[in-house]
Amino acid sequence: MSAHVISLRATDPISVALREMTLASIRHLPIVDGHGKLVGLVSSTDLITAAGRADDAEVGSVMTRELHTVTADDPAERAVALMIDQKFNAVPVVGGAGELVGIVTATDFLVVAYQALTGAKIEREPDET
Repeated sequence: MSAHVISLRATDPISVALREMTLASIRHLPIVDGHGKLVGLVSSTDLITAAGRADDAEVGSVMTRELHTVTADDPAERAVALMIDQKFNAVPVVGGAGELVGIVTATDFLVVAYQALTGAKIEREPDET
């Protein structure tokens, strides 16, 4: 899980989301409300599709609102199962009150698979997803 997560608000413009994704080299941005509660998720595909619009719409207009999440206490297999069954590339991690605490991505599991297959240790930045 990446605990250092960049998140945005639903009212932020799509151009800001695209900039944040590009600067951080990430493909998913959780969307939170004013209390840090997860309210949506936007992917790079969502933003690229929306970027062709004439106006700079709000992220909330393209984010996914119906989310599948895990908690930090859930076993990793639960996140993997969600990602495989639902064809997700990322699953947000939330606390007991629905607040965003992290995100698990396909890259996280690819690192684990690589390490298991080769015995090699991969050094990653804490926020790399």
